[in-house]
Amino acid sequence: MMAGELVNATSQLMDCKIINIMDKNGIIIASSNKERIGSLHMGAVEVIRTGKELLISKEMLPRYAGSKEGCNMPIILRGELVGVIGIKGNPDDLLEMAHLLKIYAEKYFELEHAINQSIVEKELKNKLFTMFLTFNENDKDDIDLLVESLGLRLVFPLRILVIRYQKSAEIDLKLEILASKLREYGLLSDKNDIFNCEGANINIIKDSDKNEINTFTDKIHSIAKDMNMQIRIAVSPLVYDLFSIHRFYTRALSAAKYMNEAVIYLDDTKTLLDYMLSLSERENKDFIKRKISELEQNISKEDLDLCLLTAKAYYENDRHVGAAAEKLYIHKNTLMNRMKRVFKVKGVEPLLSVMAYSGAFPSFHHRRTTSPSVS
Repeated sequence: MMAGELVNATSQLMDCKIINIMDKNGIIIASSNKERIGSLHMGAVEVIRTGKELLISKEMLPRYAGSKEGCNMPIILRGELVGVIGIKGNPDDLLEMAHLLKIYAEKYFELEHAINQSIVEKELKNKLFTMFLTFNENDKDDIDLLVESLGLRLVFPLRILVIRYQKSAEIDLKLEILASKLREYGLLSDKNDIFNCEGANINIIKDSDKNEINTFTDKIHSIAKDMNMQIRIAVSPLVYDLFSIHRFYTRALSAAKYMNEAVIYLDDTKTLLDYMLSLSERENKDFIKRKISELEQNISKEDLDLCLLTAKAYYENDRHVGAAAEKLYIHKNTLMNRMKRVFKVKGVEPLLSVMAYSGAFPSFHHRRTTSPSVS
């Protein structure tokens, strides 16, 4: 198909002259004269045998069955003769044009080869990424083979990063452009890093220390800002073995999706706890709703809001009754009476403790226009 496209394009550029492309067996595989496709070109066979150009005049035609008057040039790709391209006409008039045609054809097929190689490499890297995420001991030899064939140099410890694009429109195109720019600016290496674009994310497995990661994420945000892209980056702790990649990738993927910070460093203790609490809240929505429902059965909606505000102050002050009461400008006994009402619901105490730490209390507040007095 590519050979046919080349023939059609060059024939138009060269006054609709007949142009043929022959494979390594001398068979015409593409021609601006469709009737010749599939026939043997003995002039091409000679070029393939000698590796040299062949100019066929009318007098020479009996020696080269299936050939026409014209110039036949070897196509060399990466030092290997891969075919022959020929142009029909008087060799004396067409020699310069034939040399240009040869150069054009070689550049064309070189580009085709590079594109195909890039596609294959991308597919192999996607396969490698998937094998990392589903790793078991039986895959280790296949992973080592893929890493070697791709020319990668992976050195543990590694980090996993997930770059999430916040907008849904044109996600694939925008992310591909961003990934291309990261390669262009030297932030991603085809030899040292594994990365792919999937859904709303660029997933990266990268070797780097903490200081390099800080610089790395700052530069990514700068590039994304120039592209008018709002992104969030989750960075895993150091990964020391293949078995841990899936666990840390899953964590980074979830953090990039649900947490709010522009950069989420999951090796930071408080950030990791925030992540775990947000994950717990999402996974236990039904439990949370049930406990809040039980609170509403024991406390009126008007009083519940105030009781939860009191509980929030209580936990934020490390359960120190005096400090919490002072913050709310109430007596300690008033605070304890409110907390006793809350604690009547079995299992709610640890839930409220977690919610206070994660800052989730506001999601439980009921709208109110007055501040009822609850003792």
